[in-house]
Amino acid sequence: MRRFLRQRSVPSELKFRIINYSEMQAKKEVEMIPEAQVRLLSFLSEQLVSELHFNQLYSRLFVHPLLHRLEGRSHTLQELTTSVLSKHVFGPGDRVCSQEEDAKHMFFVTVGTMLYVKKGVETRIEETLTATDWVCEAALWTPWAYQGTTQAIDECELIYIDSDGFGKVIEEQPSLWAFFAQYAMEFVLCLNKVRKEDLVDCHVRAEAKREVSRLINIVAGGQREEREADRPNERKNWSQKVSQRLSGWIRR
Repeated sequence: MRRFLRQRSVPSELKFRIINYSEMQAKKEVEMIPEAQVRLLSFLSEQLVSELHFNQLYSRLFVHPLLHRLEGRSHTLQELTTSVLSKHVFGPGDRVCSQEEDAKHMFFVTVGTMLYVKKGVETRIEETLTATDWVCEAALWTPWAYQGTTQAIDECELIYIDSDGFGKVIEEQPSLWAFFAQYAMEFVLCLNKVRKEDLVDCHVRAEAKREVSRLINIVAGGQREEREADRPNERKNWSQKVSQRLSGWIRR
C-alpha cells in the first residue's frame, strides 16, 4: 500500500488517512471467522441466512421505537436485508452528506462519532452524534433535502435505509402499512410546525426515542378509537384515507 501511494505522489495527509484506515479494516477482517469456513451455514434456509445477516449487521435499527415493531417479522426483515439496508464505513474527516443535497436515505450511527452542522444566515447549529443516534428520518416519509452537513470525527460505521425501497417492503404487510402511514402523517405534521431555520436532520439520545414513542402512542390511540367505534361505514372511510396517505408516501 505504501509503495502504491508513493508511486502516485499521494499527499502525505491523505496517505496517512488511507493507510490508517486500511490497516484498521484489515485487522477487523483478520479477527473475524469468514462465513466460508463455517460449513454448517451452507445448510441454512435462505430465510434463516437473511435473519442471521440482519442480526449481525442491522439489529441496531431496533433502537428506533417504530422500527422495533418489525422484530419477529421474518419475511419483512428478509426483504429489508436483501434490498433496502446497507452498511457503510467512513474514516476520520469523511463527509457523509452535505446541506441542501437531496436525501434518499435515513442512516443510523452504530460505531464512532460524527459532527452535524447546519449553517443558517444568522445561526449555526452543531450536534455530536454517537452510536444509536440517527439522521434524516424525514427522508422515509416525505421528499427531503439534508438540512445540515454530517462528517465523521473518527472511524464510523453507519446503517443506511433506502427510503423508496423501505416503502415498497412495508406496503406488502397491510397491518404495518396502515400503522406506518399514520405515523408518517403525524411525523410530517410535526415537521410543519417547525420554522424552516430550526429544521434539523439529527435525532440524538433519549429525547429522540421519547418523541418517536409519543407519535406511536398517538397513532395507537387513534387506531383503538376506530376499532372501538360501532360505526362500520366510518371505519371503512378511515381505512381508505389511510391507504391514500400511504400510497402518497410510497410514490413520493
